[in-house]
Amino acid sequence: YNGMHFEVSPTETSTYRLTIYDSHGCAVELPAVTVNVNPDLRIASVVTSYDTICQGDEALIYVEADGGNGGPYTLALQDGRVVPSPFTVSPDTTTTFYITLTDMCGTPSVTDSIEIFVHSYPEELFTASNVEGCVPLTVDFSPLTANGTQYLWTFGDNDFAEEDRPTHTYKNPGTYDVTMSVWSEFGCKIERTYTNLIHAYPVPKALFDADVQSVSVLSAEVLFNNRSIDATRYFWFFGDMDSSTYESPRHTYSEMGEYEVVLVAESDHHCKDTTSRMVTVYSQFSFYAPTSFTPNGDGLNDCLRVCGNGISRNNFLLTVYDRWGELVFRTTEYFPESSCDACSE
Repeated sequence: YNGMHFEVSPTETSTYRLTIYDSHGCAVELPAVTVNVNPDLRIASVVTSYDTICQGDEALIYVEADGGNGGPYTLALQDGRVVPSPFTVSPDTTTTFYITLTDMCGTPSVTDSIEIFVHSYPEELFTASNVEGCVPLTVDFSPLTANGTQYLWTFGDNDFAEEDRPTHTYKNPGTYDVTMSVWSEFGCKIERTYTNLIHAYPVPKALFDADVQSVSVLSAEVLFNNRSIDATRYFWFFGDMDSSTYESPRHTYSEMGEYEVVLVAESDHHCKDTTSRMVTVYSQFSFYAPTSFTPNGDGLNDCLRVCGNGISRNNFLLTVYDRWGELVFRTTEYFPESSCDACSE
């Protein structure tokens, strides 16, 4: 008793009756007062939808409470956050969550906990053996680490693979995104996409024609008309050890024969295509001889030699007459491999 106040601390629900006596022994009994004592707070259960998750996934935690004043209750985590029941968590690592229960009546709080296990994702980075080239472009793909158990690759051209280290060939020109999806042994999936990773360039088409397919050795100039598509550089090989880098060159052959003319057409991205066709240089009879010569030993016009094409060394006869018709020289020897201006004793 303290003045007009009485303090009690019951441990269970109790009823108190107060009788007041004066100095003359007269008594007054006041109405009874019942003090209800709430039961202790209790966290009946803490359960979760998933006690094992992958990084970035969520788990739903349910808390069942009773006791105290019967609610409403307050649930607080170890970091001070007040949460409802149920509440979601998304830990990056395995974490124990401590939950403290209080009511609005000052009942002593209680604490319980639950542990959420977190599995890390496999490494999602990968490499490509080459990222640009001419079609058909073949690329080898490899994950940086081998900690995945299942893979799915999409190559951006409506094709896919399920190996860990696939090889893929791009058949059509274009720019392609590549995505690797990988699963860990615990089923944790992660995905990595490289945008515009692969650049597959078109191959030019090498085409040409010649103004003539067959030409005389006496007039053996050929014009090659370039008809190539999507090319910017050209390399010509005429079959006689000569070449050119002109777009549409002219070439003169010096000897008879069949020649394979090769054109290599190249694009800005160094993609190449090759084509070829045959050109024939045929024989045509010709005979060349000076109308006169002066064999006086002065070193000028001292000798005479005939040359030409189609002259047979096995049926050759050369006679030389002076101005009066007298025979001054006769021979049956002819050397077709010598040039027209070659002289010998």
